Amino acid sequence: MQGESWSRITPEHHQHLKDIQSLAVDPQNPEIIYAGTWHLAWKTLDGERPGSRSKNGMIDDSDVFSIIVDPKNPQVVYASACSGILQKR
Repeated sequence: MQGESWSRITPEHHQHLKDIQSLAVDPQNPEIIYAGTWHLAWKTLDGERPGSRSKNGMIDDSDVFSIIVDPKNPQVVYASACSGILQKR
């Protein structure tokens, strides 16, 4: 049965991928995961590796409190951050 145990998918001592505030999963591809942290937003394409910062349009070191993937168009992602509400296309 799946889901009986937890395993870490972020590196143990990653410099910025910590203090995670929110997660969002692409409804059409569950391997795409977004994480909102105290250090910008992050995106992984394979559901495991930490991926890359997604910061175009965000101020550096922006706290991302919430991330939502549009269920009808997963290319559109919304984030609430200390710099305001942002939309990624």
